[in-house]
Amino acid sequence: MATPAQLARASGARIFRMSAVSGLITTVTSNGVVFAHRNPSASVVQHLVELVVKYRTVAGFTSAQEMALAASWATAFGATPANYTGGTDLSDPASNPAYVNLGVPLGSSYSYTDERTRSVLASGNVRIADTAALSHAGTPTINSQPFAWDNFSELAAAGTVNKGFFDFKWQPSNDAEGAMGENAGFVIRPPITMGAGGTGRFQVSYVWYERW
Repeated sequence: MATPAQLARASGARIFRMSAVSGLITTVTSNGVVFAHRNPSASVVQHLVELVVKYRTVAGFTSAQEMALAASWATAFGATPANYTGGTDLSDPASNPAYVNLGVPLGSSYSYTDERTRSVLASGNVRIADTAALSHAGTPTINSQPFAWDNFSELAAAGTVNKGFFDFKWQPSNDAEGAMGENAGFVIRPPITMGAGGTGRFQVSYVWYERW
């Protein structure tokens, strides 16, 4: 059976990869958003076909605790469509965005503002946290149950204890499962508050395609 990415290429859809690393995250409260992707287009559906998230504890927590990250669908980014703010903007086509068009050879001279090759993403549509959670002026509608997540039990900080980490990978079971319409997308959140003393860093990489 063909994968969604293979079907996208066969249909001539534009396919992209985004990859970025957060700052050193500290004291994020339960369900604080540390990554957000929003589709701004009314005419293009984005299809998420692969998501990989890696997390590494850098400084140990004062007390033992569970640490986790969860990826959840956002069906609407507020009644008035709006992006999250804060952190690092990954999608501004004018300032070295963090995505590449997988249908265009690396090192070619195409522009991110070229309508033939660029994503519909605009400035602010994709953000990753630097040291704290992202902010939103409205109330996005986020599914209560994640579509992907991973966790570990972090021991209290000690020189002889290895720091915790996890890697998780998600792929849709069918083409419709990863579809993101206008003002929809996904967010990544720690479902458990990060305790005192602990810091961590995560990397996110994902592939999506856009069908006009």
